Amino acid sequence: MKLANQLVSFSFDDRTGSLTQIRNLVTSRVHLGDPKGSRLFRIVVPRLPWASRFADSHDSKPTFDCEPAKAELIIRYDNLLADGKPTGISARIRVTLSADSSEAFFTLELHNHSPDVIEQVRFPWVGGWTGIAGPGQDRLTAACEIRNPHTMFPGPDVNVLVRCPYRHYDVYPAHLFLPWMDISGNGEGISYICYLERSVVAGMVYEHLRPYDGCGLCLGWSWVSDPFIKPGAKWISPRVGIGVHTGDWHATADRFRAWLATWHKPAPATKRLRESIGFQNLQFRSFDGTDFHRWEDLPRLAKESLAYGVEDLSLWDTLHELYIRDEAEEMLQGDRARRKALRAALTEVKRLGCNASMIFNFRLMRTTAKPFAEYGEELAVRRCNGSPAQEGYSTSHAHAAPNRGPDYHRGATYILCQTPPKFAERALNVIRDGLDLGLTSVFVDQANEWNCCLSEKHSHASPDDTPQGAMRWVKQARALVKQRDLEGYLIGEEPDVFSVQEIEMWWHWRWKCKHPEVFRYCIPESLQSWVVDADMSQINRAFVLGFHLCICFRGMEGSLADNPRVARHIARLAALRKRRADCTVNAQFLDNRGLTATNALAKVYHGEKSAAVMVGEIAGRRTTAVLSINAREFPIRFAPDRCRVSSTRHVRDRVVRAMPGGNRIMIHTKLMPFEVQIIELFLQ
Repeated sequence: MKLANQLVSFSFDDRTGSLTQIRNLVTSRVHLGDPKGSRLFRIVVPRLPWASRFADSHDSKPTFDCEPAKAELIIRYDNLLADGKPTGISARIRVTLSADSSEAFFTLELHNHSPDVIEQVRFPWVGGWTGIAGPGQDRLTAACEIRNPHTMFPGPDVNVLVRCPYRHYDVYPAHLFLPWMDISGNGEGISYICYLERSVVAGMVYEHLRPYDGCGLCLGWSWVSDPFIKPGAKWISPRVGIGVHTGDWHATADRFRAWLATWHKPAPATKRLRESIGFQNLQFRSFDGTDFHRWEDLPRLAKESLAYGVEDLSLWDTLHELYIRDEAEEMLQGDRARRKALRAALTEVKRLGCNASMIFNFRLMRTTAKPFAEYGEELAVRRCNGSPAQEGYSTSHAHAAPNRGPDYHRGATYILCQTPPKFAERALNVIRDGLDLGLTSVFVDQANEWNCCLSEKHSHASPDDTPQGAMRWVKQARALVKQRDLEGYLIGEEPDVFSVQEIEMWWHWRWKCKHPEVFRYCIPESLQSWVVDADMSQINRAFVLGFHLCICFRGMEGSLADNPRVARHIARLAALRKRRADCTVNAQFLDNRGLTATNALAKVYHGEKSAAVMVGEIAGRRTTAVLSINAREFPIRFAPDRCRVSSTRHVRDRVVRAMPGGNRIMIHTKLMPFEVQIIELFLQ
């Protein structure tokens, strides 16, 4: 059975309904080369003693209904089989393909007429991919990582149980960030996009389907939903688009961006915040009780920060944590003398012109904390068997393993569900208290949720809706902060498509280990911060990609003044950003579109009146960067003799000679160690 137009063809097995082939009819490229890996979907329907009982579509016989006039294919399964036995569950798959599109849309409707709960759904499950350009040339892009699919498996997991080395899972929203993946090579590829209409706990799984058969790579992947469909209920999957393209991951990102443009609006940031360099994190009293600074030191630290162009501070202190300390009182409570000193310090910091936030984790709570007795058990995220979900952390500056302490120092830590009104009430009360003390902004640690909650007392529409509960109260928190000060804002940890609509500034611990340009390209309006210590190479990487700096000198134990050389470099970057914000952070990030660069890191930005190339030296040596710009890639025409160059080494702008060559503009520019330049190309 086929569904096709003049651009692409999708073939399905008549016996099983599995997707067996995707063909790009423009280039004649055939995708999915191993028919033994063909799949369509799997549902997990536990029934003890088989706790992972599943039903695969290819184990049942479907019926087809193809309507070419509607460009639609319907695949029905009247009674799915699990281990050859009827489950009482029916499925209806709808695949649509318009005449002018190279992307088909898949949806699945399940009717649960069984006595069991359908816990998980993998759909659409694409399988049998063997390669495009081959090892060393193919790339799989997802979770802001670009992987070689031919070397992904076996993975580093030494546990071979349930084929762990041959499976990889990216959880959404915490680690997947963007609900899509791309696999491509040598100018050919497949896009796979989940067009979520609401934020849910979900993910992407990638799997070597035939690792022991000696047949080479047989890759499969699917979107994973955790809907917990009860007996008698119906469920419809999110719409997933599968398409072909003649490019790399940018082609998939362009499809995704076009969809976002129809509805998506990131939280607007003020001009001051957008054009700022970022924020400095200061550890006052560490989670293990180590003192690094006193509150009385805060005004001095603020003056130092301002001297280096950093106008925002984020304060870390045990006053805000309930998941580390025994007998902790509610956040910001407890030590009355320190609370009084904090109030006085924040008053002076605000007078100096600094924006101060404090990090709060509302999501975790130790069972030994004093507030736990009041609402800990009531708010706990619950598993299928009713037990509480737990997630613990410990920190030590003295034990041999960094950020660890022996387990006997750590009691049970519950994950609190953010959906109940009582959670929102508590969080907002703490934030009000912080604002009353003099905070301007709020840093929400673990701002999202990536666990399902099966508590019957929390009024969940479905157990996977926990991210929606988190963003409901966060939206209220943002309004509360803005009521006090229009320059106030929220910082959140680990962004995703929906949460960036409610939180202005984001941080992620590991941007430097990923390909952060993927996120910047997809949602360039969202402000992202890059965790940096005193590594000038990473600082320049972050700056060139348009990130704000999340400054953590000496692991947050010190401050900018501890490394004046690096601090002065940050000050120069801060001045350059303010000077040229019009063609960088206030323009659209285009990654390397139309640009080839050697000897330096370079990225493209497109503004209303000009385009710019940001160039950064990241190796710590003198060099000459060679830039080749393809004018055809831009919706403007350049006047190359009017290139303006702004630099961290010069207060005034200067002109660099450009050499037009057909549709390309060549620029050679000298860079000193760790110098950053912004080369602006004007309209003709």
